[in-house]
Amino acid sequence: MVCMDNPSMSMPGLLTKRLNFFTCFAVQSGFVQCKVFVPLCSLILISVLVFLSAVARTIGMPVNWAQDVSLLAFAWLTFIGSDIIAKSGSLIRIDMLADKLPASVQKILTLIFDVMMVLFLLILIVYGFMLVSQSWNRTFNTLKMSYAWCTLAVPIGSLLMI
Repeated sequence: MVCMDNPSMSMPGLLTKRLNFFTCFAVQSGFVQCKVFVPLCSLILISVLVFLSAVARTIGMPVNWAQDVSLLAFAWLTFIGSDIIAKSGSLIRIDMLADKLPASVQKILTLIFDVMMVLFLLILIVYGFMLVSQSWNRTFNTLKMSYAWCTLAVPIGSLLMI
């Protein structure tokens, strides 16, 4: 597999696809690196916090704030990760029927899908910002932090996907 932005960066071996994915993003701008770094760190953080929280609860010393931090990280992981998946063209789709249609019809269906996706993202942006404004005074159970930082992932992630 070859990086689309730098064809000379192909690598032989079993981990070519995974390594090349990160190498491909590493040669791009800092913003793209951040868009990959945030979900990656969020996934690691969620895994560690949930594991440590379960162990701590088992030994009678619960870590109450771990659930709230995991929730915050999960929200950002979901929407920033969705942007990465959408931009790479790897969204889940059922194409059994579409593959049997002529190429011109497939192009029209792709255009219709793209328009519907943009309309849906615009709705998420509008209602996401409304949700942020409504949840600004709400706080997490254990953190002294506004819940709006969690709901802000919806409009920001949707803006990035457009």
